[in-house]
Amino acid sequence: MPGTRARCRQDGGEAPDGTDPQEVVRAVSAPLYYRLLTTGEPPDETAADRAAKAAAAGARAGVYVR
Repeated sequence: MPGTRARCRQDGGEAPDGTDPQEVVRAVSAPLYYRLLTTGEPPDETAADRAAKAAAAGARAGVYVR
């Protein structure tokens, strides 16, 4: 996503300033692709929810700040 600009929400404590949105997207998608590539099974809604919650928690904690 070169050149993509995104602003993470500051109000509500969703993500600190400087959060790299590309890294957050990678964190959400990586477990889903891993499941697909290692088992051949498409990710289900539960796996997608789990990946999204984990990435959101990391973003709120500042894991993806540049």
